[in-house]
Amino acid sequence: GVAANSGIKHAFEEELGHEVIIHENYYVMGAFGSAILAKEHVNGQISSFHGLKVSEMNLAPGSFVCPDCANRCTVKYLVRKEDKSRVSGREKDDAIFARWNSRCGKW
Repeated sequence: GVAANSGIKHAFEEELGHEVIIHENYYVMGAFGSAILAKEHVNGQISSFHGLKVSEMNLAPGSFVCPDCANRCTVKYLVRKEDKSRVSGREKDDAIFARWNSRCGKW
């Protein structure tokens, strides 16, 4: 990134007339700023983000062809394994962990 470019640092120092200090973890500052913006955006809403514990979850893949529009998307989803037999993927259910591949945006 720009912070790693000593020429840019030097140019800023010349223009500003004093030393520019680059934080040792400059490479994650963009992610840090994005996290702050995201936190402000959700405004106290509860997140559905599962974080690192997702690697410990027992999930199974599934798919279905959505007949609701002309796209006929093959929607893919992840569901908790223990609920796989009772879930088709089309319902609103807490067992469904994620859905994707919907071109119209319904899923």
